[in-house]
Amino acid sequence: MSARRLDASALRDWAHTAVGDLISHTDEINRLNVFPVADADTGTNMLFTMRSAWAQADTHSDSDDVTQVAAALAAGALHGARGNSGVILSQILRGLADVVSSAAADRGGALADIDGPVFAAALRHAIGLVLISMGEPVPGTIVSVLQDAAGAAEHAGAGGADLAEVVSSAADAAAVAVDKTTGQLDVLAEAGVVDAGGRGLLVLLDSMSATLTGRAPHRHEYLPSPPHADAPATTVGGPQFEVMYLLSGCDAGGVETLRERLDQLGESVAIAAAADGAGHYSVHVHADDAGAAVEAALSVGTPKPDPDHLAVGRRRCAACGRLESRTRGPCRGRR
Repeated sequence: MSARRLDASALRDWAHTAVGDLISHTDEINRLNVFPVADADTGTNMLFTMRSAWAQADTHSDSDDVTQVAAALAAGALHGARGNSGVILSQILRGLADVVSSAAADRGGALADIDGPVFAAALRHAIGLVLISMGEPVPGTIVSVLQDAAGAAEHAGAGGADLAEVVSSAADAAAVAVDKTTGQLDVLAEAGVVDAGGRGLLVLLDSMSATLTGRAPHRHEYLPSPPHADAPATTVGGPQFEVMYLLSGCDAGGVETLRERLDQLGESVAIAAAADGAGHYSVHVHADDAGAAVEAALSVGTPKPDPDHLAVGRRRCAACGRLESRTRGPCRGRR
């Protein structure tokens, strides 16, 4: 059976499949989550972000415009981003939307479907967007996995592979990269895990393969393993609050001012821009003073913290140092 075209309908179907696959892997991904904050919610955050993207795309259920659907996915992800991993996912989807829009413009304003080179270019563009939102790259994270996936996709596309083969190459390279993350980041080696965000990205790429071919690649379950004896000990600690809000009316200079202030207040700062260029951003930080983290944005724009984007404080477990998960309740001292 020939592979399916990635047109508007298939792109919506991929979003639906991705949500289902993230549901199936949420607990697995959450167990791997020790970086940047050991709060066991990377899988949950990616799921909620992808679900928001799918919901926005589904408002265009009658559209056959793949550019419009890609833009809707990016917009939904940005507005519904949860946590650090959700912000990153929003920028990966924005990478797709940007490249698809550009390809459509190059072809006279119309693009029937996404081909291999466009998909590969989207992954490459997403790397830059993620780095802009997060700052300096850290080896052994989702960025490392995304870089290897993009490189494999580009290589396959340059060799004349069709879209399904390009996606498969990207997914297989991502799987190899995920396995390597344990040895690239001390905190992962100490916990005996691979990077949770990288595992989530692999789920999304495999979902794309399943959408195009009807077959899902088999991957083993990633479980925490005993750490290496020579792995350096790491201390788990950090701010008590995870803060997220939407920001409007902010220019590029304001973003850098805000980033500097948030870096002073906390850690794991991420500021992701919307694709429309209208000064809309999703802001994320872990800080002890949640109020100050929101107030820092008042001088550069208009923050909109609401129940979906301002997380409540969570106590840190005295036994293992983890922040309590919003979804699993109190920690029982197990890592």
